Amino acid sequence: MIDVKGLDGSLKKKLEEAADQLPFITSKTLNDLAFESRDAVKDSFRRNLDRPVNFTLNGAKVLKSSKRDLRATVYLDPRVGRYLEPLIEGGKRNDKGLEVGVKSRGFLGWLRSRFNINSTQFLPVDRLRTGKGGNITAARARKVIAETRKRNGSYFMGTTRDGRPMIYQRFARGRIKAAFIGIKEARYKKQLDFNGPIERFVALKYERTLARNLDKYLPPSDS
Repeated sequence: MIDVKGLDGSLKKKLEEAADQLPFITSKTLNDLAFESRDAVKDSFRRNLDRPVNFTLNGAKVLKSSKRDLRATVYLDPRVGRYLEPLIEGGKRNDKGLEVGVKSRGFLGWLRSRFNINSTQFLPVDRLRTGKGGNITAARARKVIAETRKRNGSYFMGTTRDGRPMIYQRFARGRIKAAFIGIKEARYKKQLDFNGPIERFVALKYERTLARNLDKYLPPSDS
């Protein structure tokens, strides 16, 4: 949430002169700061993430202020927050669609009981048919999961000789190719600052932005 405090004397005087326009001017200032802060977050994503897709870059959203509710909030779309949270807070990466489907199928439970594998995530071999940034598309993940459930599907699940979980792709004439490989789940250190760019931008710009809007919308003084 963006809040404006600690104004210098000249700005306080202008605010006193604003009278009926004050709620509008304050709301306009908060919204200006919120949208510009959102852009600062997007710039931070570009610098700190590896080839982020547009869906990720546009994950920073703004809940606008109004004259009746003088609060503007920059927040992260929950769909984006789900996979960026480990980078912001640190910890385990949340499961992606393919991994959720595989786990719900019970395959990993069987592996853990047989091979003592505690936690596994899947990565594409040769990054086959990935989206921009090397990510498996949601449609691709759904297709793979659906095929592993079929008796003679084009994808099936198995293990390597050392018990590592694998998803293989089946081709005509009995040819088989490794498609996804299971690895131990990754844990991340904090490496993405969401609140910092917002706080720094507001601290740097809020007085200037408020003064600009006061000059723009406040009627000239008669004195």
